[in-house]
Amino acid sequence: GDDFDGVLPPTGPGTSGYLAPYVERIRLLDMRRDDELATRARKLATKHLRRRPASNPIRRMGVALADVPGLTGGDIETFHRYMFGTCRQCGSAAELAADHAEWLETHVGGGMAAAAPLLREVAQGAKSLQFTLARAMHGRTVDITDTIERMAVAYDEAMAILDATLGR
Repeated sequence: GDDFDGVLPPTGPGTSGYLAPYVERIRLLDMRRDDELATRARKLATKHLRRRPASNPIRRMGVALADVPGLTGGDIETFHRYMFGTCRQCGSAAELAADHAEWLETHVGGGMAAAAPLLREVAQGAKSLQFTLARAMHGRTVDITDTIERMAVAYDEAMAILDATLGR
């Protein structure tokens, strides 16, 4: 009805030209079991795990986000770009990693799925940060320390599980 049309207006010739929202993530629920694919995915996950930063990126992001006064009074477009490059990318990557850990667990086993709830905690924290920082943009005083710390601890615990199951 009207609600749907307002959210996703038609595109193409003779329309207003609005574009539908982009997709950050797609779940492939019915992917068939393919042992070769699963083995390659595990090898790639191990390779990427070894490439991760030596220090906790959540804590580094917390330091960068502590510059909240730089957002106060700024324009909404700058705020959204800042959030996209920090909170949204962090949350999206954590959610994708959680899904991948569960997928790997289903296909090759090894205990990787135990990291998924911790990675989802990071994703949830990233959403919370975005809302908290939106309040800061409107001049409110905010403290992101506890949220960053919870996210950082969850990240460290998830990486410890993945190190133990995939090897670093």
